[in-house]
Parts: sequence; structure tokens; C-alpha cells
Amino acid sequence: MMAELKQIVDMERVLQYIMEHLDEDLTISQVADYFQYNEAYFAKKFSDYFEIPYGRFIQMLRLRQATHELSEGRKSAKEIAREYGYSEVRSFSKAFKREIGMPPREFQHADISAPDMPLRKTINGHKLKLQYIRMDKIQMAGYPVPARHGRKTDLLRECAYPFERPDDRIDLDDSKMQVGLWWHDSKGELYYLMGPTVYEGQEMTDGMISIGIPGGDYAVFSVERGNDHEDVLKTQRRMVRYAMMEWEIMNWKELDRMAFTYEAFDKNYTYLFLPLVRGMLKQETMEEKDTHGIDRWIDYIDRHITEDLTIQDIAMAVHYSETHFREIFKSYYGTSPTDYIRRRRLYLTASEIRNAKNKREIQKIAEKYHFRSPDTFCEMFRKEFNVDPEEYSQVDFDVVNLEQYYSRYKEQIKVTICEENETKMIGVALRSYETEEERKDDIDIPGLAGYWMKHNTEPLKNTVYACKEPGKENKMALWCNASSGKGYDYILGPVVQDFENLPDHVRPYTVDGGKYAVFETLDTNDEANLADAYRMLTRLVFYGWIKENRVRVNLNKLTFVRYYDRKLHFYVPLYS
Repeated sequence: MMAELKQIVDMERVLQYIMEHLDEDLTISQVADYFQYNEAYFAKKFSDYFEIPYGRFIQMLRLRQATHELSEGRKSAKEIAREYGYSEVRSFSKAFKREIGMPPREFQHADISAPDMPLRKTINGHKLKLQYIRMDKIQMAGYPVPARHGRKTDLLRECAYPFERPDDRIDLDDSKMQVGLWWHDSKGELYYLMGPTVYEGQEMTDGMISIGIPGGDYAVFSVERGNDHEDVLKTQRRMVRYAMMEWEIMNWKELDRMAFTYEAFDKNYTYLFLPLVRGMLKQETMEEKDTHGIDRWIDYIDRHITEDLTIQDIAMAVHYSETHFREIFKSYYGTSPTDYIRRRRLYLTASEIRNAKNKREIQKIAEKYHFRSPDTFCEMFRKEFNVDPEEYSQVDFDVVNLEQYYSRYKEQIKVTICEENETKMIGVALRSYETEEERKDDIDIPGLAGYWMKHNTEPLKNTVYACKEPGKENKMALWCNASSGKGYDYILGPVVQDFENLPDHVRPYTVDGGKYAVFETLDTNDEANLADAYRMLTRLVFYGWIKENRVRVNLNKLTFVRYYDRKLHFYVPLYS
């Protein structure tokens, strides 16, 4: 253990030295000599630890540092090339494009980030993953475990604290996700809180303390959970050390020291949430998440279907905020996650009760899938299948398989690449997320948009902005930050020339001009089936086309929908 820690500390010192002297001559012999290593021994030690040969590692770092200098615009590509050891701009540009994905000049004018240095493949033998997430605020309630060193702690050495100092009140093997963080009370005493996420106002067990964790930009590390508590403790502490002593430094990240750095633990993974001030990637650079991919969400739900699943637990497990998880799930699968879980449990119950011999066995199966009340279960079952549980015969229930859906229907839409001018619209919020109750309320966005694209919202009736003739609509819809400053609004309304003399209760919004991919169905008009067209375009564009063309998509601009000439159009912003 001590030998392993010494090796880690030694390599952290090497990395720190490299970062401080990156613009100097850093030959492997010079660095090996500085740390008093034999050159051949150091070369193997370095590549074994960082999983990259020394020379390649230095080149990758320098090219990423070059992206920062290009973005600042103070030096020419020629000056930067010479500074990093390239005698010709051509060779620098070739190496830059191979590493960053585009030539230096193109990168200089593109509002994107350089990719991170390659993530370590494993931590303590467990697969490591990283995801950048814009988190919503969460509320957690935990039992306070006093710090052993009074009012001070070392996050690197004392993360996963209850796994080292167990507390009878905390179930470390709870199947529900539990959040853990260090917290000072009003007297300055330091405690580690660990417990589940809750909603505001929820009753808590005696002794629990509720803490609100503000939303923001986070780098979220996750690693496969260890085989036992000792393995969890060692793996989590090694992951935290890697994130803060290596990853943060070699990627020029800046953490928000005033925000909460916190952990989370569930049945399959442990997590580290690092709040970022600088370093949130401006483009999608993560590999497609294995079991966390959108098309695998239902697989995750099915694996945990007999557990006490909450939408917040699932959203955190697949690395999405609850708001976005609910909306994307419904757009892609055509049903809310809550409704899917309910129906899925009903169908799984149904498949098992075919062999039940009596009502008692049926009730036992129903309880397995969290139907506690026999009367409620029978009522829900009858509503779903139009038959009592005892009379039930085999049924089947499928949700949309997105991969198959895209392959089957992608030829039924067309895309045009065009330059759009800045556009003004005034919208009414059809959906807002401001309270926990509203956030949990599932409304069909395609259905809402399909109706209100063809009808005037209440604030616009009897105004000059109302559409007087069917078929002459020219409306837009998009998600934007809520006017209250909390959450998001889905606004829909007409395109306008200016924002003068606006009616009450409408929100003006200006959509940036620029290059867009514009999608539409092959139908001559969508008037009769707007909701279906909206749903199809959502699935095909957001799952299929954007997935295939993610490098081209400009995530700094809004995607929006526009309805005019009886046709629905989806606009996806691209890099110029």
C-alpha cells in the first residue's frame, strides 16, 4: 500500500514539474535526470503509469496548450508553432489537426474546446467514466458523522468517509443512490453527511439534516462499484485523487471552490461531482455512454424494476438532470418515464401471474413489483388490459427502439443546410419547471406544440399578433432559461419584426442567426398531424442525425422549431 502511494505521489510530482516547464526543453533524459531516475527505467515507469509514452504525452499536452494561445489571439500560428518546437507551420498544422480534429486557423474561429487528455481507463481495476453535466439543484438529507480531526479534513484522504468509519444509521448497501459531502454546521463543526436525495418539504427521519446543493456545471466521474466496502473505499479515494491531482491539472480545469464537491453511491457505481468554473467542454467530446446511452435507459430501468425506483435516482445514474431526463425520455420513447415504469411493472407482473395458482400468489407477485394495495393493483390492471388479473393471458409491451426507428424512418425526412438571419419571436410559456411538483408533471410537448402552433394563445387573442387565417401561421417554439431565473420555460409564439407595444404575459426572445441544418418531413404539409411530425422529427434528429454529426453541431446555440406554410421545421445550429 505504501509503495503504491509512493509511486502515485512520485508521478504527481513529475506531472506538476512538466506542467510548470511545458514551454521549455523537456527531453526524457532531462526529466529523468531531474528526478534521479535511469532514463530507460523512467520511460517505462512513466508509460505504465500514464498509459501513454512520454514523448507522445508531452506532444499532446503542448498541442492542447496551443489551443489556449490560439483562442487568446495574441500570437500567430507561426509563432506558436515555433514556440512548441515545430520548424514549419505546415508540420504544426498537420499535428494539430490530427490531435484536435481541425486545423489551427479553423479552431481559432470556432467557439469550441480542445478535447481533454485521454481519461485513465481504470481505477483500481474498475472501469472509469467521465461526463460533463449541467446539473439542476438537488436536495439531500443525510445523517451527520463527525470528522475525526475536529474542524479540518483532507478531501483526498477522507472521501467515502462512512465506508471507513461506519455509522449504524447509514445503510452503505442501500440500492437507492446516496449522496455524501462534508458540511460545517452553524458552530463551525465539521460533519460528513450521507443520505438519499429528497424533495423540498419532505418529512425526514429524526437526526437527518437536509442540504440543498445548487445546480451548475459539473464534471462527473463514475467508477464501477467495488466488491466490498474496503474496495469501495480504496477505489473512491484513488478516483478522487486522480481527478484532483492529475486530471484537473493536465486539462487546465478550474474548480469552483465555493460550491459543493460531493460524492454519490449506488448499487453499481460510485460518483464524484466536481463543480467547474472553467473547463466545461463547449462541444460533445464524450464517447457514447455504454449502458448510459439514451437507447439503453430502458435497459437500466428493467434491471432495477423491482427496486424502489425514483426518477431522480435514474436521472443521476445515467448522468442527466431530472428535468432533461424526463423531457428527452418522453420525446424519444413517446411516454413519460413514470408511466413507462408503471406499465412495465404491470406487464412484467402479468407475465408472471400466468402461472399463479391463486389470488395470494398473484398478490405476492404484485408486491414484488411494488403494487402494495390489492385493490389499486386490480384497478390499474383492469384499466390497462380490460380484464381482471385472474383472467389475464399473455401480452407483450414494447417501447420504441431508437436505433431501429432511425434506420427505418431516416429516409422520410430531408435536411437543408442554410444561413439564417437573426429572428425575433414572442412566446408564451407552455411549460415551466419551477417547483418539484411541476417538474414531476409530465406533459406531452409534441402534443402541446401541435395544438398551439395552429391556435392563438390567450395573451395574443384579439391582438395584432394573433393569426387570423388558418394556414398563415408563422410560429416558433424553443426551450430557454425560465423568466423567474429558476429552471426552464418552453415558449411558443409568433415571429415578429420588433418588440414594441407587446401584450402582457408574453416573452420576447431573439434567436441568433448563423448556419443551421433545417429538417422537415417529406409530406407536402404537416397541418393534420403536427404532433406526430414533431415527435418523429425529435426522434430522428436528436437521436439519429445529431448522434452521427455531433462534431458539426454548435451546442452554444439553441435548437428551435418553426411552423410556417403548414410545414414544421427543426433547426439545429452548426459551426460555420
